[in-house]
Amino acid sequence: LAHITAIASGTLQAVPQSVDGVTYAHKISKEEAPLNLKQPALTLARQIWGLQPWPYATLDVAGETIKILQATLVPLENETATAGTILDTQFTLACGIVDDKDLQLQALRLLSVQRPNKSPVTGAEAMRAMGLKVGDKLTP
Repeated sequence: LAHITAIASGTLQAVPQSVDGVTYAHKISKEEAPLNLKQPALTLARQIWGLQPWPYATLDVAGETIKILQATLVPLENETATAGTILDTQFTLACGIVDDKDLQLQALRLLSVQRPNKSPVTGAEAMRAMGLKVGDKLTP
């Protein structure tokens, strides 16, 4: 409220912004879209969330590049699964290992995906359509 009064009276003094801590965010490109399943699930989820609505994160599955439209983190129940392994019929993927034990217990569930020239579908529907099964391993 004091600033509004100072603006109205013409007494507000401009203060230059400090350059300490300034960073530059480069333009997002399609080269950032492919997911690397060797990364931790949290890192991949953040990549997916950050690349919406363009260019969308992508994943190579059975010779196709699919767009990941929505994903979430879920508890990892099979701690021995290697990165890229499909863990359940909901298209949940084991991801890379991290040093933090709490983060190791997460997997990435693909909620909504889109195959090339197709409509968006759930992860489970995509698995069925692509002939994927629990235990199949995607290239990380």
